[in-house]
Amino acid sequence: MGQQQGKDRQQKLKGPLLKKLQKKVPGMKIEEIQEIYLDFRRETKGKDALKRDDFIRVYKNAFGEKVGSLANSIFDAFDEDGNGTVDFEEFLVGLSIAEMSANTDREGKMKRIRWAFNVYDKDGSGTIDKREMRQTVKAVADVSVLPEDALENKESPNKFADRLFDEIDVNGDGEITYNEFKAAAERNATLIEMLMPAPEIDI
Repeated sequence: MGQQQGKDRQQKLKGPLLKKLQKKVPGMKIEEIQEIYLDFRRETKGKDALKRDDFIRVYKNAFGEKVGSLANSIFDAFDEDGNGTVDFEEFLVGLSIAEMSANTDREGKMKRIRWAFNVYDKDGSGTIDKREMRQTVKAVADVSVLPEDALENKESPNKFADRLFDEIDVNGDGEITYNEFKAAAERNATLIEMLMPAPEIDI
């Protein structure tokens, strides 16, 4: 028992790394960061990063089997350096953004919008096409209900996605740029709220 507690203490973050992470996620308390870190280390079996399959499994544990497609896109948004894994810093920062309140400050809102854009931009091209919008909306519909206006209009996921796309693509060129997405997200929080919160960190 004493040996296990000592091992847990050794695993905890400390020093410059902890200070660096605190600056990245100012809304989180030290105790919360430490708890998430221990859970992360347990989930990765002591390794420094989550592979895609492990990340998707975390989301499936939290939201059910059907969340796989959405989790796949969220993984890419968390994987900031594009190396195919999500390390603890990426996980913590992504989690803090995904869990941000809609009433956060301006800087937080911009981070949240950028994060959401990256979820929709499945191929990382820097723009969102209609196929990507449909795929994301379908993935959301698989695990949750569509927004109220879609239900009122009795729209299928594809019809709702197409209407949403046309509303955002103001210049009608068939692609949504980040600036178009940002303008739409500032008017309509549904774009971000649809993507669901991050999973509980009891993984």
